[in-house]
Amino acid sequence: MKKIALITAMAAASTLSLAVQAENTADFDITVEIAESCEVSAIPMLFEDVNPNEGVTGDDGNGTLTVTCTNGTDYTIELAYGELTHDTDGTATLAYNLYSDQALAEVWNETEVEAGTGDGLEQTFDVFAGVDADPEILVGTYQGTVAVTVVF
Repeated sequence: MKKIALITAMAAASTLSLAVQAENTADFDITVEIAESCEVSAIPMLFEDVNPNEGVTGDDGNGTLTVTCTNGTDYTIELAYGELTHDTDGTATLAYNLYSDQALAEVWNETEVEAGTGDGLEQTFDVFAGVDADPEILVGTYQGTVAVTVVF
């Protein structure tokens, strides 16, 4: 009787161990969208001492813009500026232009823009300034602000 009980117990145990666990699988989709983005920074532009009889050439005034855009992002850089204003005499102004080349042939402003495509790394752009000769200009320091806009 013990043998029959033992065999029955072994058979029940083997039946239990033969039972297969059920499993189900499923897939799910995942989507990531990388948004276009750009950042811009600028180094202030300082001129050498300007001789009003000679004006300023591209060697005398230049600065640098740094643009960092996500990889594959097309962008343009616009520069908006007006005249420089005298520090102590607000009625005295100094006209100037900004250029993308040292020869001062390619004007850079809101309609004449520079363009690029982002690669995720910093891209630098040199900015050159030109001031026409004007012997009647008031002596002193002139200042102004250039608005840099990156359109992407």
